This record gives sequence, structure tokens and C-alpha cells, in this order.
Amino acid sequence: MHYIALDFGEKRIGVAGSDSGTVVTPLAIITLQPADDPVKQVASVLMRYDPHKIIIGLPLSQDGEMTDSARRAHVFGEAVQKSFPTCSIHYINEILTTFEARQRAGRKTGEAIDDHAAAVILEQFITEQKKNDQ
Repeated sequence: MHYIALDFGEKRIGVAGSDSGTVVTPLAIITLQPADDPVKQVASVLMRYDPHKIIIGLPLSQDGEMTDSARRAHVFGEAVQKSFPTCSIHYINEILTTFEARQRAGRKTGEAIDDHAAAVILEQFITEQKKNDQ
């Protein structure tokens, strides 16, 4: 996979990917236990797909400010970068991605949707990249 997006959470991490930069596929939901190292859990998935770019969603506030969750996601991203130094890490505001993912997938609140949220994050990143390239 050329791109992998991660929807980081303390209980689950959603994973989505794209080879072409056009078709985005939800790939996995990694369920974390309290003693788990999230980077180790993600590493097994990342090694399988060998991405060039890793996109991590940051849950910023409505005002675009860093939240505690966004800080944790950024620390997680830094740790992923250390484990995968050849990959470039990118961050994108993930505001409302879970809501959008639920609507698209037709899932109800309470159902795991993290992989679909990661797909929305990746789609937003690819769209921004295409705009910047024009």
C-alpha cells in the first residue's frame, strides 16, 4: 500500500489503505487491551502493507486547537515514525470523520466504525494532496 491511514483511539485503531490514491479501502480495526503497546499492535499491520505514507487523524477541537486526544495521537505518530523511519508521517484534522463514516456505512452508534473513519481520513488527505498539486 502506498498510503495507510490510522484513526487512533485508546481502545481501537482503525486502519485504511490505498495503493493508487483513488480507491480507499477500510482494512482493519485493531482492538487494544490496557497493557498493549499501540505501536506494536499497529506495526504488525503496517509490515503487512509496507506503506510509503502514514496518515494519522488528529481529533482537534471545533476551533482547530489541539485536544488531549490530539496530543496522544501525535505522540503515537512520533512513536510510529521511530519504528518506521522510511515512511513519511502526516497528520490531518479528523473532525467529524466518525460521524461521516457512520452515515456512509449505515452503522449505528456503538458499532465499531474505526476502519471506515480511517478511510474518511485517508480520502480527506488524498483530496488535499491533489488540491496542493494543482
